[in-house]
Amino acid sequence: MNSQKSVMKRSRLSGLFPGCRVSVGFCAGLSLVGSMMFMSSLSAAPDNSAPAATKSMYYYYYFDQVQPLPLNQMQIAVFKSPQGRQLGLDQQLASFGITKADINEQWHSPGWALIDTPAQARNLSGVQQLVNEISQAGVVDFVSPVFIDDLGGPRVILQDLIIGFQENMEPQQMRAVLAQIDAGEILEEHYGDMPGVYRLRSNATNGYEALAIANRIAQRDDVIFSEPDMICSVQYDLIPNDTYFSDLWGLHNTGQNGTCQSSSGVNDMDMDCPEAWDITTGDSSIIIVILDDGVQLDHFDLNVTHAADFSGMGTGGYPGNECDNHGTAVAGTCSAVINNSSGVVGNAPTCSGASAKYSISNIPCNTGGTYSVTGFVDALTWAGSIGARVSNLSATLGGSNSSITNKYQSTYDNGMVHFSSTGNDGISSIGYPANLSTVNAVGSISDSGNRSTFSNYGSNMAFVAPGEEIRTTDRTGPDGYGGGNFTCTEGTSFSSPYAAGVAALILSVNDGMTASDVEYTMNTTCMDRGATGFDNFYGWGIVNAHDAMVLAGSVPANDNCGNATQIFGGPQPFSTIGATGAGPSEPGECSDFDNDVWFKYLAEWDGPIEISVCDANFDTVLAVYEGDCPTEPGTALACNDNGCGQQSKLTFTAEAWYFYPIRIGGKNGEEGTGTLEIVQAGECPADLTGDDQVNIDDIFAVLGLWGDCPDPCPPYCEGDITEDCTVNIDDIFAILGEWGPC
Repeated sequence: MNSQKSVMKRSRLSGLFPGCRVSVGFCAGLSLVGSMMFMSSLSAAPDNSAPAATKSMYYYYYFDQVQPLPLNQMQIAVFKSPQGRQLGLDQQLASFGITKADINEQWHSPGWALIDTPAQARNLSGVQQLVNEISQAGVVDFVSPVFIDDLGGPRVILQDLIIGFQENMEPQQMRAVLAQIDAGEILEEHYGDMPGVYRLRSNATNGYEALAIANRIAQRDDVIFSEPDMICSVQYDLIPNDTYFSDLWGLHNTGQNGTCQSSSGVNDMDMDCPEAWDITTGDSSIIIVILDDGVQLDHFDLNVTHAADFSGMGTGGYPGNECDNHGTAVAGTCSAVINNSSGVVGNAPTCSGASAKYSISNIPCNTGGTYSVTGFVDALTWAGSIGARVSNLSATLGGSNSSITNKYQSTYDNGMVHFSSTGNDGISSIGYPANLSTVNAVGSISDSGNRSTFSNYGSNMAFVAPGEEIRTTDRTGPDGYGGGNFTCTEGTSFSSPYAAGVAALILSVNDGMTASDVEYTMNTTCMDRGATGFDNFYGWGIVNAHDAMVLAGSVPANDNCGNATQIFGGPQPFSTIGATGAGPSEPGECSDFDNDVWFKYLAEWDGPIEISVCDANFDTVLAVYEGDCPTEPGTALACNDNGCGQQSKLTFTAEAWYFYPIRIGGKNGEEGTGTLEIVQAGECPADLTGDDQVNIDDIFAVLGLWGDCPDPCPPYCEGDITEDCTVNIDDIFAILGEWGPC
């Protein structure tokens, strides 16, 4: 499990009300609203006795970060099992001033309804009183307030809880804690195939109670995260129109002006798909899972071989209502059939598509919908169970959730490459989950190769792909966007699956790659756009299927010292995938040195130089030589096997403007990707502020960075002077030991 919880002790809200137990929103005579108002007032106090202040008195925890929950005073949500209904909801709720006109039952999955609150209850205390009274009356199975999520849509608290424990705990310890805190009935252990994560059915009868229980548990030091299951909104990143035919410029741009296009494109501003298909059109064993509102599985021009439903509608992966159109259009960009004399073609046409329906589109159709946290986690779990290597989410979710983040991490660690659209607001902000380090954020370009004006951008962007004026599959018959078999559309919803299709083609030629290997291959083969190298508008550039496949299936260009890549310092990405060369043997710890690649470094200064590959994703060996390519064994100036965990780091003394061959290889034949870092050693590592002085300012810098480095570590984080993966008192002692001018 990826531990994201700080080791620093946090405040205990339970300490404010010792011995209190949550029941129907009250604790020892103190109402939940009153207690949360009291806690909100404390949050502004300097003694840190409560979570950080928010603009809302309600909140949940995303790992150990407080996330505000603004209350929508206009609505509540209720669930009543269709099988258990004797009367209509309007009859069951009439005594609370609720009429049939107030009830929207065409919302989310069967059994759920959004209800307009009576006018007299449209305030904080009125909503809570209404929720409590309905739950106490027992006329429905569950009732919740409606909060406002990050997309402005409804966020509804559910009865179930998802709890993740610290890694070092044994299962019996976790079960003992759950019994001790009376969290509820255990429904699933190792939920979502995540070790130490439990799904429980709480004893709560309403959303206020479930939220309070989850927040209380979240404050324990032995818990990484605790959150209630939720229904949130989803915004599909699509801008539909009513055109049906287009030339597929995103696959092969000849400067054409198809029916779907408003003007002629620019020659070769595309993904080079026909060139890629000369190598392969894809391997059917490589599965791309489409996380969406369902895919029309019997569409004659789609290659979708796996399907399941996690939305509660029981569709088996098909669309469930007249507005569930998004997934079918998304699937066509990567999974449409090739050479069937009909329709369109996806960019990975003979890879296998999979429909994981996790969301339900809104009625009326407004490019949005709803989903539950457990439904999304279950969809990713299913994707792993069928062996999917690539996932695509063409949407922005209405809030961050610890269990979803954790599931993205675990599936990424197991080899699944994830893609998500950046969004269509045209702003410098990328939403969740595309902003996660385990998800590749994909923006959109037009047929001119320029970033689409609607495409969101930012520092965590990965790359761009065609997303304007895209012709793709539509639901057949009267359903869909245009009432036909194909449609013209645009949005980052389509750039993201195009990028996912490129990943599937890469894995088709080299299925031994890890997720980070695939990302490295895509990053380094993009067609650069914007500023040279990475930039916030285009990421690494336009994804290129042909060049990525060539790199994935070929020997690295710097496979031997004679073809070493010349560098001058700074970070340098590298890949040993497919490397065959083996330099001279080295003694001791470097004796097992295989599958190496070479760089030729021109030193820029005299003195000690540090070389490291600490962020590599495989067990590395590193050596540096002097002068020409080495031919004799044991001639390395320095060699290292495990200078930073399983990765390597060494220091040698250089003479300015001399060449030094650098050799990177794998232990026991391992291969992978990473970044070669070259820095001048002997500087002041304790000078965190860069003022050539080690002084009190550096101590303040350490205090501001206090806590664990992000997982994985190494690479070490800023402020970790002692390189022990945590910024703590040892780093302050290191500053004191180097006090004074550098």
